[in-house]
Amino acid sequence: RMGSVALQEDAPMEIGHVWQRIERSICEQYPGRFTGVAEGDRVRYTLRGRLGKEVGQFTCRYVLDGPWLGVEVTDIDESLPNLLFPTPIVSESLVFPVGVGKWVRKPMEFHERRFWRYPSWLNMRWFGGLRGDDGWLAVIQDGIADAGVFATQMSATPVWLKSLGRWKGPRTVRYRFTRGGYVGMAKAFRQWTKDNS
Repeated sequence: RMGSVALQEDAPMEIGHVWQRIERSICEQYPGRFTGVAEGDRVRYTLRGRLGKEVGQFTCRYVLDGPWLGVEVTDIDESLPNLLFPTPIVSESLVFPVGVGKWVRKPMEFHERRFWRYPSWLNMRWFGGLRGDDGWLAVIQDGIADAGVFATQMSATPVWLKSLGRWKGPRTVRYRFTRGGYVGMAKAFRQWTKDNS
């Protein structure tokens, strides 16, 4: 089950300082809601912000490929400084490739809002969540140089950033459901890496 909103920010999340600011404040974020209209094999989404006001639009294509669900985001309005999409999957715990690995099992253990960028904070192109031994894995396939993860409590979602101040090229995240806890997630990512080398 995915959450109904994805927190968004009014200003660029990455502004090119020497030290990246990973902590985020509730004062600079708003709950982004999405409305979509089918256009052929794609969905045209409108991001709505405070009081339901339209913030910007983008196009999304969903592709089933074996056990993987691909979510390709394109045609992002230049008015959007960043885009956090899709909305986060509800989880009991989260797993991130930070250092030797970070397994967040309690909401109070991870009460801050965090933004981690690839590859400076996350050393592999995936993240995921667990409910018991059942899990989900998200792999950033396209756009890794301008991507990251936003996480708070028990939710995590991809962050898409502009490249040199513009939206260029597709951004694709691929999801897969797994079994066997974090070991099952690691095996699924290893297989994806072998298949895409």
